[in-house]
Amino acid sequence: MLKNKKRKVIVSTLILGLILSISAIGLAYSKGYSFNIRSSVTGSYKFNLNNKSTTITANADTINVRTGRTLSDKHQYTVYLEKNWSFESRDTGQLTTGSRYTKNVGKVSGGDYRIKVIKHTYSDYGINIKGGGNVIQ
Repeated sequence: MLKNKKRKVIVSTLILGLILSISAIGLAYSKGYSFNIRSSVTGSYKFNLNNKSTTITANADTINVRTGRTLSDKHQYTVYLEKNWSFESRDTGQLTTGSRYTKNVGKVSGGDYRIKVIKHTYSDYGINIKGGGNVIQ
C-alpha cells in the first residue's frame, strides 16, 4: 500500500514537471512600445533581452494632432533598438506609415535595450505619426 502511494507521488511529480517544462518552452518574450511624434523619440531602457534572435513589429499612421483624425499622407520612419552602455543598435530599416511591419533584426546580446523612433520626412506643424509595436524574442 505504501509502495503504491510512493509510486503515485513520483509519477504525479514527473507529469507535473513535464507539463510545466513544456508550457515554459512555448512562452516568448514580447513587450510593447508606443509613440506619437513630430520628429523623434527615445524611450527608456525597459526591454530586458536575452542573447537570441529578436523581432520588432511596427505600425504607425499619420495623424492631425488637433483633431486626432488619421490622414492619408505617407511618412517614413525607422525604429531602432539600442543597448544600454553599448554602441550596439539594430533597426527596422525605413518604414512607411499606413502599413504593418514585422522585421527580424537578428541575434542581439543579452541586456537592457530601449526603442528610438525617428521620422525621416517633413510635415507641417500639427501633423504627427502615431503608432507602436512589440519587441519579441
